[in-house]
Amino acid sequence: MLNPIRHNTIPLLASTAVAIAGLLVTPALAQPPTNPSAKPAVVPKQPPAPTVPAESIHTSSGPGEPASGPIISVNFPGGTVREYLQTIEKAAAPEPVNVSLPDEAAEVRIPHLALRNVTVGTAVSALRWAVSENSGHSFAVENVAKDAASAPLYAIHYQHFDPGMRGVPMMQPRQIEVFSIRDLIQPPPGADEKAKLSVTAETILTAVDALLSMTPQEKGGEPQVKFHPDSGVLIVRAPQNDMQAVRSLISEIAGDVQRRREVFHHQSQAKETEDFAKRRAEIQVQVARAGLEMARNHFADIKKA
Repeated sequence: MLNPIRHNTIPLLASTAVAIAGLLVTPALAQPPTNPSAKPAVVPKQPPAPTVPAESIHTSSGPGEPASGPIISVNFPGGTVREYLQTIEKAAAPEPVNVSLPDEAAEVRIPHLALRNVTVGTAVSALRWAVSENSGHSFAVENVAKDAASAPLYAIHYQHFDPGMRGVPMMQPRQIEVFSIRDLIQPPPGADEKAKLSVTAETILTAVDALLSMTPQEKGGEPQVKFHPDSGVLIVRAPQNDMQAVRSLISEIAGDVQRRREVFHHQSQAKETEDFAKRRAEIQVQVARAGLEMARNHFADIKKA
């Protein structure tokens, strides 16, 4: 289960003090030695921190959507994923950073990472490149905020795998979704069966199976489709891409059924209007005949008199 990380802030005074201390120490290290015969001390060079260019990182916030959030710079010395996200939160303050992180990923260690002038979404997505291919860890980042007006919510997906299986495609995570198809398989009350205002459950199941058979499936990860007749629901377990295709298919079937019902409704209304007009005309004829008969009887009575 994904757990949101609590937001922390770093006092500005502490950051300023560290920066001033660095400026004071740097000139002292740059001065030449006072003894001409003494050799300058050799300071071992530290390996540079990996710097990930901002243009090479993209979040999966949606098709064509850029990573969002304030522009920040991060110099993470190395540590756990939780500590890295806390560093991003501090750099983005006072703007909030909403992140959902699985418990099993929080303590995964990542190396020194430096980012300059990137968005929060880019910094979070850098987790995907912070671990090597043979580390046994894999990260994916997705902006799951549905409302464009709300702040981004970055969901971090984590998988642990056997490094010895490197090169073997990883199975996409499976989703389970329930579709109510009762309204599609049951005609409206009073509808004529010949009007075809519904589809059978078998028709929908066959269509879904045909759709899923057209996409390549991973061994051991084939989609599963089940229909529960008593509740009228269709239960599908499939990867995200396949699930989106199933949603589109059922939506298209529902749209077709709805269009047929609307046509039937308009035709029924027109027929009711026509029947009413005919019945009204029949009643008017009957009234006229009754009036004519009364007039004839009255005329006959007058002649007898």
